[in-house]
Amino acid sequence: MRKVRNRKGFGVHSPFAYSLITQVIGEHNPYYSYKEIKMLKGKFFSYSDIVQSKLRIKRPSLKKMYLLYRLVNRFQPRCVLEVNNNGGLSSVAMALVDSSIHVLSLCENEFVKNYTLQVMEKSSPVNIDVAMADSGKGMRSLLTGESADFILLHAGFEMYNVDRMYREIINIINPHSVIVIEGIHSNKQSLALWNKLKSDERIRVTMDLLDIGLCFCNEKLFKQHYKVSF
Repeated sequence: MRKVRNRKGFGVHSPFAYSLITQVIGEHNPYYSYKEIKMLKGKFFSYSDIVQSKLRIKRPSLKKMYLLYRLVNRFQPRCVLEVNNNGGLSSVAMALVDSSIHVLSLCENEFVKNYTLQVMEKSSPVNIDVAMADSGKGMRSLLTGESADFILLHAGFEMYNVDRMYREIINIINPHSVIVIEGIHSNKQSLALWNKLKSDERIRVTMDLLDIGLCFCNEKLFKQHYKVSF
């Protein structure tokens, strides 16, 4: 494991990792789409504690939403799967990159789904589908294809079986998939899932950003784990 305590990539020899750390994770230049993300956060995510308890999520941070935007912008996935939707802001952040990207956002309950649809009505992207996560079906059955190029999992609450979630994710990745897990140190389940993914040989590079875990499946990369300040 290599520890990178800043965003300048000192000590990182992998061109892939160095570029990602310096040009994506550590990027400070604003993008035009940040304005809409910030507007939606102010309008819909300054909610009461009662609403937050129903959404079962932390209030999304702009810092994380901007990072999601930059990651999707870098890898240009065709199909994005969001699991355990956080109320819609991350869906918008990813969909804003390119209208040709299909974002499928899975919700755990009707309250989250309805809240997300409210956010969608006030946002510009039209390339987002919102659906209920069906515990009786696998994630693959909900995809238009057999795999997802980019997977975002909000794992900061204890509502899933670790082994099953691990199998579900592994079942839909391809050799170029990117997996983002929010809340990897939030509880024992999230940490256990993160550790299982880190050890899987199909996942070549992993980065621990403290609260966010990044996984890259590019088979041309050497197996390596980084701890990066964010």
